[in-house]
Amino acid sequence: MKKFMDENFLLDGSSAEQLFKSVEKLPIVDFHCHLSAQEIAQDKSYESITELWLGHDHYKWRAMRFHGIEEQYITGDADPREKFRAFAQTLEHCLGNPLYHWSHMELSRYFGIYEPLSTHNCDEVYDRCNRVLQSGLSARKMIQDSNVEMICTTDDPCDSLEYHSQLQREKFQTLVVPSFRPDGALRIEAKGFREYVSRLAAAADVEISDFNGLCCALERRLKAFCALGCRVSDHALEKLVFAPDCDRLKVRAFEKAMRGEEITEQESRAYQTALLVFLAKLYRQQNVAMQLHVGCMRNINTRMFNELGPDTGYDAILDTGDLRDLARLFDRLEQEDSLPRTIVFPLDGNANRALFTICTSFGGAGRRGYVQIGPAWWFNDTKSGMENQLRDFADLGCLGDFVGMLTDSRSLISYPRHEYFRRILCNMLGRMMDCGEIPQDMELAGKVAENICYYNAADYFGLKQRQPD
Repeated sequence: MKKFMDENFLLDGSSAEQLFKSVEKLPIVDFHCHLSAQEIAQDKSYESITELWLGHDHYKWRAMRFHGIEEQYITGDADPREKFRAFAQTLEHCLGNPLYHWSHMELSRYFGIYEPLSTHNCDEVYDRCNRVLQSGLSARKMIQDSNVEMICTTDDPCDSLEYHSQLQREKFQTLVVPSFRPDGALRIEAKGFREYVSRLAAAADVEISDFNGLCCALERRLKAFCALGCRVSDHALEKLVFAPDCDRLKVRAFEKAMRGEEITEQESRAYQTALLVFLAKLYRQQNVAMQLHVGCMRNINTRMFNELGPDTGYDAILDTGDLRDLARLFDRLEQEDSLPRTIVFPLDGNANRALFTICTSFGGAGRRGYVQIGPAWWFNDTKSGMENQLRDFADLGCLGDFVGMLTDSRSLISYPRHEYFRRILCNMLGRMMDCGEIPQDMELAGKVAENICYYNAADYFGLKQRQPD
């Protein structure tokens, strides 16, 4: 019987163990996350493990609610120790959930705590973690201790980017760059759209009186992002849409929205298509990769949304729908030689294989891994979800060209998720070697693993590659 989470955790056999040794110390390229540039710039220190661990983590909040924990112990004003006790109680019931593994990896990697967290030892663990935090485990130290080479935060075009500027002036060891996420400009049917356009106009210092003015403002802001090292954009889309008549209807849709008039679904689709096409062309010009996160129903619990706001754990998987719209979008851009490097993240894991065949139809011409599926996202960020995604990638693409893992997290101690992924990847390749599916060639398999864990992402996002320490 194997010991709980020992040095060979998730590794079945010597081949997997040897492969993991070749990748475990590689740097991390975190090309999509929700960390706060302000907290990094100010090198924030945390008063307690509760603030660090539970302050922004809707994965943990969701589990605690399912377990029946009262909201005051989740996002409310309960004592931090009591909140920690409530999470410890929840975690005992999360066997099989990646939270169980992530949490214990974080406790061991950052706090030197290797025994399982439980209701019996939660007070002792709480105190030990707080002593480590008070000894100097600040935001920047967590990042440096995790060997993170680049962090791409998620930023609205209206953001001032002052903290990114500060970090670059100070030459912080880890490159922290903004990612361009113009969701507010795309959601023409949302309440507050006109107010958003006003904020964008102020941020770009241009007048926005029509659709062309909107595009001018977005272009100006993207160039400001690129001046601070932006390498990637991001779009959160419930459904991918493509309207062939977008150029005819986009102006009318924008004008009606700015007058506060209701727009039709056809007009909304046309506007979103036209703006996404414009942005994709802009990304190509500025050498910025495009990320598309698709298939999420957000804030489905209206009562709790009104009470707590967005990103609090009330989202769900949405059927990705008719993927012909994505193919049409890519096809239009490809015909105009304007398709940027693109990574698609489906929340519906059942869409992986169909999306792989679409993505692999838009590569070639010396563009290695140009359009591809991203790592298993959100609710699929599990052992089985990662294994399925890796298998689909191997079945339908070139696994050795995959850009690998990211955290998609708001927590500064989520970097063991990269280790979790690397172990799962190495175990898959090790098993393939052991059963004769691939050659018993450690150099070949090791190079594939190293590329997926670091070098592909470093190349894709324009980093100067360095050897592991």
